[in-house]
Amino acid sequence: SPISRNLGASSKYNLRDSIDLKIKNQMQTEQCWAFATTTQLESYMALVRNKKVEYSPRHIEYATTKTFTDGINPNGYNREVNSGGNFNVAYGYLTSGQGPIFEDDMPFVNTTSRVSLQEIQNKTPQGQLREFITFPALYKEKTGNTITYYNGETGAERVTYTTAQVTSLRNSIKSHIAKYGAVLSMTAVSEKQFYTNPSNYTSSIAYNCDNASVVPNHAVTIIGWDDNFDITKFNPLHRPTSPGAWIIQNSYGTLINDKAVFDNGILYISYEDFLIEQNIFGIKEFADINYDNMYQYDNLGMCSTVGANNIFSIYTANVYTKKNSTEYITEIGFYTNGSKNYTYDILVNSTDGSLRRSKLESVKTVSGTDSDYIIVKLDTPIKITGNKFAVAINYINSEDGVEAPIEARPTYIKDSIWDSASSNRGESYISVSEGFSWQDFKDMPLENMDNVNACIKVFTKNEAELTSDTYKVSTENY
Repeated sequence: SPISRNLGASSKYNLRDSIDLKIKNQMQTEQCWAFATTTQLESYMALVRNKKVEYSPRHIEYATTKTFTDGINPNGYNREVNSGGNFNVAYGYLTSGQGPIFEDDMPFVNTTSRVSLQEIQNKTPQGQLREFITFPALYKEKTGNTITYYNGETGAERVTYTTAQVTSLRNSIKSHIAKYGAVLSMTAVSEKQFYTNPSNYTSSIAYNCDNASVVPNHAVTIIGWDDNFDITKFNPLHRPTSPGAWIIQNSYGTLINDKAVFDNGILYISYEDFLIEQNIFGIKEFADINYDNMYQYDNLGMCSTVGANNIFSIYTANVYTKKNSTEYITEIGFYTNGSKNYTYDILVNSTDGSLRRSKLESVKTVSGTDSDYIIVKLDTPIKITGNKFAVAINYINSEDGVEAPIEARPTYIKDSIWDSASSNRGESYISVSEGFSWQDFKDMPLENMDNVNACIKVFTKNEAELTSDTYKVSTENY
């Protein structure tokens, strides 16, 4: 039965009881992460906006890859087709304005061959990811029949969670599913020994990985939960100590040789599964595109931060060249730190791109948020009067230091997916001084990082909205 979308407090809930969700089949591709992402978006659209749509996982896969038959993708990560992906890549794709696109605009094909660049270009994005969240990680250790939950850190950074804290974290995930739709996660479902029936694992309906050495290798979409799911439904050799499971929608279809795959495409993964609660991501807002122009230097999205524990205020800024004769800044997008201790002050110079304090005007201040990326609408659109303009964000955290998000190429990792990050002088700047002593990231040596850009996106319109304090002026009927 339906539950309150604001509470998520029922002992059992399945999104499929409320909305129509297509179970897809990735077949012989390694596109599970892209399929999970489109299923998540489709669940949001159905639940929140009452729209039935289908997005293209194939476009996510190809638009984020590097090498094509006729050249190199200027917006691609350092990854090739069928090399696997993750949700950082998926969300980077969604926040960069590349997609998603409809399934009909780039239908799935069971092949991993390279294609030409024209197959991913000139596609119309069908929405804008405006806000997403990463839930706190739950790592597990098992001694006998005792499960210990902790944050995945070691030494002084390790935090062990109480039963009440674990319940609270799970309830926040449940509430999100009930309100916004499916969340993304990962486990290792290719490990057959953890299924109910390892010799014929696709006939199983339950799964529980209880080995800490196993590495996550498969993306899934969590669409619900069952607090009372019986432990006897799991493999006796890997049985959880307590009932309860997440309900996941997989991307292996519903039938193989006319026999059901799992529970018609659905699998129950124990709450005690060592991997399923380590990386959970949720969408909080996905909306129609409401801008004419997008400015960014972080096409790949955030990959690291710059800052220190003894620094409590950092400014980063991007300077852009205006594309059209008349433009109005309407919204600013940026990655946050997922902490309610932060405050974000947005500053704009719309006249000449200078970063002098006298030129930068504070236009919006945002209190802390637990989201990882947000788009902030300005109270009043700002007309860009010069050929160049600048947008800065002041990250403030007086409690435990501050970190500012950046896109960069990590030099300490060989063949990182971020190796295709690029930057130029005159694009991104940083200041750790209230006196606005700006330094171009190109001139600032960062340990183990180069090709650094600030993660600030700017959205503009070519015409101003005509509004008053009491009504919106419209010419619709004239």
